[in-house]
Amino acid sequence: MSLSSKMPDGRIIYGAAAQQHIIKEDGGWDEHHRKFAERVADIAVREYNKDLSKQNFTVVKGKKKIG
Repeated sequence: MSLSSKMPDGRIIYGAAAQQHIIKEDGGWDEHHRKFAERVADIAVREYNKDLSKQNFTVVKGKKKIG
């Protein structure tokens, strides 16, 4: 599957041209990668929090016998 993007005049571009167009529309190379890293970090934190909420911890009452 190839990357594609729609140009303002309605044409569809593919591949490296589409990637360059998307980066330009996103504010340039640095801004595009900052936004990308932010989205990746948000997804990672969301997944981590979802995994944490699944864990059930229980308190065991009573004394431990030693000896």
